[in-house]
Amino acid sequence: VLGDFNFYDSNEGGFQVLTESQEDNDGQVFDPINRIGNWHNNSSFSDVHTQSPRGGSYGGMDDRFDFIFTSSEVLAESDCNYLDGSYTSYGNDGNHFNQSINAGNNSAVPDEIADALYVASDHLPVYLDIVFSGSLPPLSQIVISEIIPNPSLVSDLNGEWFEVYNADSVTIDFSGWTIKDAGTDEHLINIQEGILLIEPEDYFVFGRNGNQNENGGYEADYEYSGIIFGSAEDEIILLDPVGREVDKVYYTNAFPFSSGASMYVQDLLSNNNIASNWAESKIPFGLGDLGTPGGPSPSMSSSTLTIPHKIYLFQNYPNPFNSITTLSYEISESGYMQLAIFNLSGQEVEILEEGLKHPGIFHVYWKTDILPSGVYISQLVFDDQILSKKLVLLK
Repeated sequence: VLGDFNFYDSNEGGFQVLTESQEDNDGQVFDPINRIGNWHNNSSFSDVHTQSPRGGSYGGMDDRFDFIFTSSEVLAESDCNYLDGSYTSYGNDGNHFNQSINAGNNSAVPDEIADALYVASDHLPVYLDIVFSGSLPPLSQIVISEIIPNPSLVSDLNGEWFEVYNADSVTIDFSGWTIKDAGTDEHLINIQEGILLIEPEDYFVFGRNGNQNENGGYEADYEYSGIIFGSAEDEIILLDPVGREVDKVYYTNAFPFSSGASMYVQDLLSNNNIASNWAESKIPFGLGDLGTPGGPSPSMSSSTLTIPHKIYLFQNYPNPFNSITTLSYEISESGYMQLAIFNLSGQEVEILEEGLKHPGIFHVYWKTDILPSGVYISQLVFDDQILSKKLVLLK
């Protein structure tokens, strides 16, 4: 559903009727970028404003009147999917709040395009990209397996690294992948030779510095830039070349690591966003910081990584969410299941569903008014399989 809705904020009745959860949710739509709030004359939404590019007596760029709303099927993994990050208010560089779109410099489009947008309409066009599952390769099975966010024997500038494990059955090329955090840090892997390979059941080290004489002694398979790890908490997110999220870790000071020691996933099948699934490294490398860059860590289990899929857990939507979100899952055969929510310390927050289920796709609403903002984990247990997703609650 798309058009010029003239919504000033997300509390308006029209917006609520389109997007709110009701007893019958056939036809419910969602804001793909989940930018909920008071959009009118609010500079925090300047990057998504669509009206008015003419400025002057028209008021300048200060309203989000134009929307594309999508169904949950387009936002979850299905045959037709929204490409994350592609939603764009065309011509809006976020720097023209209460101005015309061609005032001064426009970093989003050339000057002649900014002038054309100024002349053509009192609204900016909005677009998003859609991809179809048949045109995309399967999602790669890459696991973030070890991280050292706070080295002690060399500076953070040189000593930070993280390791990944290829749990797939095929060789994977990292060319075109993106390393990022939840903020503005981002690095595109651009290899002139065209390939950067990791073999099945192999480890790969991404490092801030490729010189072993300066970085504390780890051997980097790839040297990145533009990413700085917080010493107490941060995020590492891996996107494949088409923008799909392959893996991410939100670590906090509750995770088991200290100055000069990495943390590693004890079982590569476990949810690597739960602190209790990590351990602090005790083995020295190089100059003496602790970790096992490029190889398995003690107690790390990589056996039985290939499991026939009987279940599928979709990413919740919206995510991030405020108070209510929808969780969906698919079961291909009858059996006992449990869908539960955990916090990052591994403590059970709530069991949403439990019992015998027959094959099908199921949708569950999780509503919470009492929990604090933060990252939570949805966990689906079926037979001998466990799947997890990260949920971000923002109030």
